[in-house]
Amino acid sequence: MDCARLPGERNAKHSTSTRSHRAQPTANEALRPHNTHTLPNTHTIGRPAVAMSSKKHVLSLYRQSLKLALDWSVHRYLWRGQAVYLRGLFEANRHITEPRQQRALITETEALLEKWKHPDPYRAPTAPGGSKYERNLPVPILDPPPKWMNP
Repeated sequence: MDCARLPGERNAKHSTSTRSHRAQPTANEALRPHNTHTLPNTHTIGRPAVAMSSKKHVLSLYRQSLKLALDWSVHRYLWRGQAVYLRGLFEANRHITEPRQQRALITETEALLEKWKHPDPYRAPTAPGGSKYERNLPVPILDPPPKWMNP
């Protein structure tokens, strides 16, 4: 079974070297943390790992902003216009690749989400905190019914 390797590294079986192992690590091996043993994702090859983690974080912020807009909107057709506007705001900053600018935008977005947090957010009725949560709980059986008892 092959161990994890960075893109561009060759497997020892396919190496043109006659030595069975290398005495000195390559540049990629020297820079790689020793505790990571995962194969690279095909979607991340050629992209820095920071961009992928911030991509997930931005997606999370986008979803939070949509849910927050839904908390403040009474009707779904009003929310849809706000959702399109929010999408435009996020798409306008999509081209930014500088990590410092990304962090600044993420921090600013988190502050705006905290500022506009709804005091009584919408909860699904059957979700924890919803109006119907645990409404009709089954009655616990304290004594077994007579048919369950052994004669």
